[in-house]
Amino acid sequence: MARISPFVLIPPLAFAAVAGLFLGGMFFGNGRELPSTLIGQTAPAVPQEALAGQPMLTDADLRSGELTLVNFWASWCPPCLKEMPDLEGLARDMKGRAFSLVALSGDDSWAQVDPVFGGQPLEMKVFRDPQPNKQHLSYGTEKLPETYVIDKQGRLRLRFINVQPWRDEELRSYLEWLADE
Repeated sequence: MARISPFVLIPPLAFAAVAGLFLGGMFFGNGRELPSTLIGQTAPAVPQEALAGQPMLTDADLRSGELTLVNFWASWCPPCLKEMPDLEGLARDMKGRAFSLVALSGDDSWAQVDPVFGGQPLEMKVFRDPQPNKQHLSYGTEKLPETYVIDKQGRLRLRFINVQPWRDEELRSYLEWLADE
């Protein structure tokens, strides 16, 4: 009878160990927020074009003593469109606090952006990336929608990928705490 070498077991055991690490990360990690190499660092500048009638967003605005959410989105992105009413609702809920919400579109023109809001007055500030789909790269954005929480000192605190329940009590309480700290 032929003897089987113990080295035959190494590849399946290695595969099982790696698979276990991935599964553990999927089930025991925090699915609401994802790590970013920029967390804790100063937020990158946001070059953009402002919606008619709005002032431009400056680098200094990100360090103005307000909690700022920067949301990267596009009109061709169904999850982005699904999230917009909650983002505007959050901006309205946070009115009167040291808080601002910036929606930065990756669309090619304002003609694509304008119909999303239907000419309604907004609490959130809407801007367009002058180099469509380039600005989000400085933040490390991987897919849309993606939102970054920038603290009052202009440091990135959190990164959210995909649609979030922005009007969820727990999430809103955390944002209120950051805005009031």
